Amino acid sequence: MVQALKLPEKVRADNQIIEDRRTALCMLLGRLAYPNRLSDMAMKFGWSVERISRISTTILSIIHEMWKHLLKWDHQRLTPARLLQYAQTIERKDAPIGTV
Repeated sequence: MVQALKLPEKVRADNQIIEDRRTALCMLLGRLAYPNRLSDMAMKFGWSVERISRISTTILSIIHEMWKHLLKWDHQRLTPARLLQYAQTIERKDAPIGTV
C-alpha cells in the first residue's frame, strides 16, 4: 500500500517526530479502526499518544493532499439514473444489506 499510495520513505510530523512510511500508515489505519482510542494504541504498541496522533495526522494529510483529486464528484458519470442502476445491480447480487 505504501508504494501504491506513493508515500514518502520518512514521515516527519510538525513537531519533528519522524517515522518510516509503513509504520506511519499502520498508525493511521489503527487509529481509524473502530473502536480504538489513542490511549489503547499507546498501551498496545508502546508508542506515546502524541507520537501516534502526530504521525497519523501527518500521514492522513499527505494522503489527502496527494489523492484529493479522486474525491471530486463526477457529475457526468454519477447521475441519479446511473446511481439507481448501480444500487439495483448490487441488490440483485444479494447485497448483505437490505437497501443500497
